[in-house]
Amino acid sequence: MKKKHLIFLLLFIGAMVVTGCSSGGGEDIPEPTPKPDPKPEQSAPEITLGSEIVANGLTFSSEGGTQTVAFSTNVDWTIAQTDASGWCTPSATQGAKGSASVIFTVKANEQTEDRKTTVTIKASTASKSFTILQEKVYVLTAKADKEMIGFSGGTLTVEVETNTDFETSVSEEWIRLSKSDSKALSKKQLIFEVDANAEHKHREAEITIGNASKNLKQILVITQQAVPEDDSEKPTGNVGDMTWG
Repeated sequence: MKKKHLIFLLLFIGAMVVTGCSSGGGEDIPEPTPKPDPKPEQSAPEITLGSEIVANGLTFSSEGGTQTVAFSTNVDWTIAQTDASGWCTPSATQGAKGSASVIFTVKANEQTEDRKTTVTIKASTASKSFTILQEKVYVLTAKADKEMIGFSGGTLTVEVETNTDFETSVSEEWIRLSKSDSKALSKKQLIFEVDANAEHKHREAEITIGNASKNLKQILVITQQAVPEDDSEKPTGNVGDMTWG
């Protein structure tokens, strides 16, 4: 009899447990909080700039002008220069990410030396640099020690001051370049041999000194006196390629 009572008691307790769970009378079990989506990874700052510009930079003649540089970034950018004296000016020094075009305006160079600045584009931790070079203004002056040569001939000295190379030509065969001496970095001394004039009239020759590619040219007009009508004034001995008696 006791055994039956024990079985009924266990069945009753089991039924109560099942009824309590199914009735929802107990505490609600909280649902798990959803985890937020992971933030997308940000790309490292980048600058896209033509490799030719990075390698060779920009070159301007002494007259100056404008050139455009195109690039792109994935973050905001700025521009800085090593030489900010004002001869080279960008159309913008900062901008938002994306594609960009910056115009560089260069003033005329009146100096006899090249000038250069380094431009750096920065986009956060990324940077790329290139150079802007402007050529010097090229000059050339030539001056002869005399413009009139006696009929007996001799030597003529021309001093050339320039900051570039040059060529020399003479319009007549009776005057010719015989020697070129460099006195300094920007000065040269040209020595010309002049034959005697056997004619009773003066003659002229043009000495042209210049550099065609730099649009530089100077012409010196050299005049040689005529032989006097009076033969007694003729020189004696060898003068140039002439022999006098």
